[in-house]
Amino acid sequence: GWNQQEARFDLFWIQDNVSAMLSRPFLVFFCEDPHRAAERLMSALENRAIAERQVQYNLYIDCMPKEEMELRDEDQEARMLSEALNSDKLVQAELDPSGMLAEVSSDFVWVQNRIIFDDNLNLPHQAQLKQNLRPESDLSLIHI
Repeated sequence: GWNQQEARFDLFWIQDNVSAMLSRPFLVFFCEDPHRAAERLMSALENRAIAERQVQYNLYIDCMPKEEMELRDEDQEARMLSEALNSDKLVQAELDPSGMLAEVSSDFVWVQNRIIFDDNLNLPHQAQLKQNLRPESDLSLIHI
């Protein structure tokens, strides 16, 4: 039966006295078209492989040094702060702008590291890493 807590099916084979847990893509019910079930499984496995490559790609970027990156200058920060504080919603919410600036700084550094990493991936000796992390079919994926 369906195990809500594990989000899997609990299975038991009476003749072998064996139990197992399987997620939905790995099960085919008698009433299902086996070809559609195979397509569903293939799609799930392909999507998982794409997601794993995206996680690895993001992990490479997340682990790059951040301390040496060039941050925004004071003028840029003052302009962002001015624009943010001119927003009615932010003024009404009475938010602390330092938290927002820290988040913007973090995203800014991440994007700079991504640009550097992507440039390095295009070097000839990084071809294998590029193929493993960013196959041609995955190039449209973006950081979320």
